[in-house]
Amino acid sequence: RLDGLPLAIELAASRVGVLSPIELLERLDDRFSVLTGSRRRRGRDRQRTLEQTIDWSFEMLDASDRTAFARLAVFAGSFDLPAAAAVLRADELDALDVLELLVDRSLLAIDDHPSGRRYRYLETIRAYAERCLDDSGASEDALEALHRHLVAAMPELLKRFMGDMKTEAARLERETPNLHRAFNWAIERNDPSAATALVRPLANLVGMVVWPIHGWADDVIALPGVAGSDDEPMLLVLQAVDRHLDNRFDEMKRISLSVLDLDHTPRPIPDAMWQPLSLMLNLIGRDDITRELLSERSAAGMRRWDDVGVAMYLAVQDRASMDELHVEMLATLGAGEC
Repeated sequence: RLDGLPLAIELAASRVGVLSPIELLERLDDRFSVLTGSRRRRGRDRQRTLEQTIDWSFEMLDASDRTAFARLAVFAGSFDLPAAAAVLRADELDALDVLELLVDRSLLAIDDHPSGRRYRYLETIRAYAERCLDDSGASEDALEALHRHLVAAMPELLKRFMGDMKTEAARLERETPNLHRAFNWAIERNDPSAATALVRPLANLVGMVVWPIHGWADDVIALPGVAGSDDEPMLLVLQAVDRHLDNRFDEMKRISLSVLDLDHTPRPIPDAMWQPLSLMLNLIGRDDITRELLSERSAAGMRRWDDVGVAMYLAVQDRASMDELHVEMLATLGAGEC
């Protein structure tokens, strides 16, 4: 929690005589008040406070760079150059100049990974920058910019993940804190559309090792205006997935079947819902419903590799009932038509 900063460690050590390590750890959320040295010494030793050490570096920045320093605190985790440019509302060359300056001033750290170079604040620096962002009154605008960037970036990120899971899983995991930050912002604003925009692209990760949206469906469904909306069916499917992960199988079954009873559940089932819904139906043993839904999708020309996988599963489960549709879809596996 102290980022290995020598002054922070020294100031924390000075408190161990009166606070246990656990008690000190619990107070580090307000580190700039705790890590100041004793009140008796503070008057004659002001430069030993952690906050004033960062103050000195901050004051060396010009006004525009201070603004950028504060806005980058909107990232709860690490970030790359395109993300920084989006949050700064600048082009990448200007954003690169800012990042270079902050790295040179030791206000920003570099993380190199196979998935690409990323930047991050040490926790202590982020706490300071977050306070600057709050004081500037620009928090809402920075969060909106973060949300907009993530919604735009997720399709490409997930495409790369599906193509190289070993490398790209690390990138997705490093993006997860930022996704949580943007999602929580949408929930706090009671904005189900903004929250769902982050959830929807991640729905097809069901069954993968990475499932960063556990519990998100519950949060969105609880917002006013979701019941009866176009987003409700997909959110209920993801809620069923969460119940499965929580080993609450009776609820999973009830929710999965309830989706199909809603008047506003789209038929044929759209791509965004198909993979998680077909998996839930498989888990509750309703292959009859899956077969019906698969036929509807095929008749509408909605045919993806996911459909071929479902057709293969149904064929293995019940060869006697394998109809012309399933034979045709299995044939597409070799023809590469999906």
